[in-house]
Amino acid sequence: MNVQHDPEIHGWYRDNTGKTFQVIAVDDDTVELQHFGGELEEVTLSVWYAMPVESIDPPEDWTGTFDNVARDDLGDTGHAIHPEEWSGPWEELDRDIY
Repeated sequence: MNVQHDPEIHGWYRDNTGKTFQVIAVDDDTVELQHFGGELEEVTLSVWYAMPVESIDPPEDWTGTFDNVARDDLGDTGHAIHPEEWSGPWEELDRDIY
């Protein structure tokens, strides 16, 4: 199953050995890949088009590409943020003018 389309930045793929990776950059000659375990790889476009890979949905646990990410490092994931809790300098604007 050779790739029949252009590499898509942020697209996820699986090779014939079951390893998953994401395309993180593309330029005129090369495609930069980041494997799920975090390893980086650069391949030429000709190699990309010959690779036996398939496009897949992003993994549920996308943190696998980052080293030592704890759940706390992802921000406040303990509760949902609701719009009525948002505030900022725009709250001081006179809404009748706009």
